[in-house]
Amino acid sequence: MKKGFYTIMSAQFFSSLADAALTVTAIEMLRTTNAPSWHIPALAPIFAIFYVVLAPLVGAFADALPKGRVMFISNAIKILGCLMMLFGGHPLVAYAVVGLGAAAYSPAKYGILTELLPNSQLVEANGWIEGLTILSIILGTVLGARAPRAVEAGTVRRIGAVILIVFALALTASAFR
Repeated sequence: MKKGFYTIMSAQFFSSLADAALTVTAIEMLRTTNAPSWHIPALAPIFAIFYVVLAPLVGAFADALPKGRVMFISNAIKILGCLMMLFGGHPLVAYAVVGLGAAAYSPAKYGILTELLPNSQLVEANGWIEGLTILSIILGTVLGARAPRAVEAGTVRRIGAVILIVFALALTASAFR
């Protein structure tokens, strides 16, 4: 595999890790602020709706620009969502922004593989990307669940600390572009 593939794997890993950790953080924010009970189950559809609604547009967006740039822009959008949550934005709105970034990121991460690797390596490359994505989702969920307990402070400060951790992960993913 080419060196660029390992960079893409790293970017995907940290991007997905941040997404998973932010999910748990958003749930914790909604839970601790006594949000209406329907807000927590609404997180997943709000995140995923962009995949359905924007699918035709994000594919064209990913094809119109270099894939690395699309991945960087997409992670910047996700970082914006983290910052919104950090500075008091409603978790559902902030998480929707993260979903927008994730939807734009998805076609670029697969499209870049065809630019980097010969056809004979694409199946193996997709396997590595998917395997690392599953691992990062599991680790991100654990990180998101454990981080608030690891920070010794009030609820708002704990959640802010987790969002900063997620923000750092998203920046790390962007740095790999």
